[in-house]
Amino acid sequence: MWCEIFSETSIVVIHRKTEQLVGFISGFIHPEKENTLFIWQVAVHESERGKKLGTKMLFELLKRECCRDVRFVEATVSPSNIPSKRLFLGLARKCRTNWKIKDYFTSEDFPQENHEDELLFQIGPININE
Repeated sequence: MWCEIFSETSIVVIHRKTEQLVGFISGFIHPEKENTLFIWQVAVHESERGKKLGTKMLFELLKRECCRDVRFVEATVSPSNIPSKRLFLGLARKCRTNWKIKDYFTSEDFPQENHEDELLFQIGPININE
């Protein structure tokens, strides 16, 4: 359903040889900030980790026509999620742009016990399409 409704701002990667799903990003243009691509989820199969697939998927999304006016990327990341931190800070570095990390949701905002805080990563301004 997500890939149907948000197909322009999501991406699926299928391995050429094995035809297995190896990468996925779900995102959307923020309804209150039309110049912001919010990344909801990133998944990379363990067989593809360390090969920059997450970064390649982000750049592919940012090159799409629907992201022509995107100048910022946002995502929430839990403090223990080192791969996601590296992905988004690496995006800022590769785009030679600014980044901010802000408190966003606290563990008390979630119904399940032991849920970590969620920090808001803000990357930008960026301009991929020039």
